[in-house]
Amino acid sequence: LNPNDNQGVRYSLLAALLLGGRDDDAATLLDRYGAEPSALWRYGRALSAFRREGDSRAARERLREALRTNRHVPRLLAGEGEWPGPEPASYTPGSREEAVICDAELGEAWRATPDAVRWLHAHAPRRHSRKRRKR
Repeated sequence: LNPNDNQGVRYSLLAALLLGGRDDDAATLLDRYGAEPSALWRYGRALSAFRREGDSRAARERLREALRTNRHVPRLLAGEGEWPGPEPASYTPGSREEAVICDAELGEAWRATPDAVRWLHAHAPRRHSRKRRKR
């Protein structure tokens, strides 16, 4: 991991640290690249806070930041959404492609953390189905 991490190793490293139960090291890494605006980083920050503090005010704020960054991630983390084909090679911020990449990197850590996905869904906005009204 070089200082600027121009190769993006921090994303895989974050997932490995969380999966390995190295929460303090994950928090240090998150702080090191704190201004990172990607959904992966924001959802990683939310998971890290939840793992360390539970359903705290700070953890909920981190989760709100993540939800504002990409609304598609919660369904994928819960295994409710599918992506046809291979993992996207690129993405636009806030897109389903970004959510797929986020799930590919962090999904296992979210699902391995007791109650994390349930906590995520408890705080995620509900998506309403669009039904046409009869007139």
